[in-house]
Amino acid sequence: MIYGSASEQYARVWDYGKAVIRYNLDSGVYVVVDGVNKPEPPIFMRIYICLAPLRAGFNKRCRPLIGLDECNLKEAYLGQILVAIGKDGNNKIFPFAWATVEVENKETWYWFLESLKKDLVDITNNLGLTFMSDRQKGLLEAFEQLVPLAEKRYCFDFEVAMESIKCLLEDAYEYLENIPTRHWSKHAFSNICKSNMLLNNLCETFNAVIKDARDKPILTQMEWVRKYMMKRNRVKWEAVQKMDGKNMPFDWDSMCVHGFACILDKRVDLDDYVDAYYSRATYILAYEDAIKPIPCPKHWEKIDLRKSLPPQVRVMLGRPKSKKMKLEKGEGAPNSKETQPKLHKF
Repeated sequence: MIYGSASEQYARVWDYGKAVIRYNLDSGVYVVVDGVNKPEPPIFMRIYICLAPLRAGFNKRCRPLIGLDECNLKEAYLGQILVAIGKDGNNKIFPFAWATVEVENKETWYWFLESLKKDLVDITNNLGLTFMSDRQKGLLEAFEQLVPLAEKRYCFDFEVAMESIKCLLEDAYEYLENIPTRHWSKHAFSNICKSNMLLNNLCETFNAVIKDARDKPILTQMEWVRKYMMKRNRVKWEAVQKMDGKNMPFDWDSMCVHGFACILDKRVDLDDYVDAYYSRATYILAYEDAIKPIPCPKHWEKIDLRKSLPPQVRVMLGRPKSKKMKLEKGEGAPNSKETQPKLHKF
């Protein structure tokens, strides 16, 4: 009663996409439905959103590092949420694109990366960007086809998983180990691991944040994320106005000890040696473009396209959870007909 019919919300995905673009001009919104030109009603498949203020904030004011992650939906029609997350000048999450898709595989990751290519400046030529992931289903193949020249990094969880696989099946470990990765010196590898672990933690943090949206109908879900980002950007903007100094609060643990010692020995200002990405001025630019509100559905423009039906209900892989009830004394006697298993022939 609060959120309305889940199935009816799929009929207005076109209207919602138009509303996002109308009130946040130049945003990236892509909707995919199956069977638009067929006699049968079309079926919703996926929707991607990259709000223009977030795209501008990432393109010009964030480090060229993108973490990709996914999480499961819990609403009636299931599916997955794919997210692209950067890091702002204070080493905090900067989510800038998300999509709801029917399933996580090579096709949906390819589509998600292809959508990102339309919205990001440097992703077109692949240069200067680094992608961090845990090698989700089909993502490696999508990387190879769409961003072959971009750097790829894998999160610390991947290394732990590899060790577990090695103990279980040596052949599987050797197959995965032969997939090329970049090798570094011990010191450089240590710093990269810290960065990868941090970004991976940030991705997991965002997945935890949107937990309350994952069981909502499709448009309620999309609006939950958009409103969260609108409020979050405003809070970040207001907070930085009260800060003083040239740079954002510095993470001393990530600084090279030898470099730190040399700077102190020269008796110079540490702030002069901090990269511009971590400056207060750059941080302000990342959050200066406000995300505009969107009116309620009754004010959305109705698009003259065939209304889509909900996606087909998918049975997710994995063993279903069983609910067991503790029996009272005398219930479920071993020889009773109710407890005898029934044999089915297939």
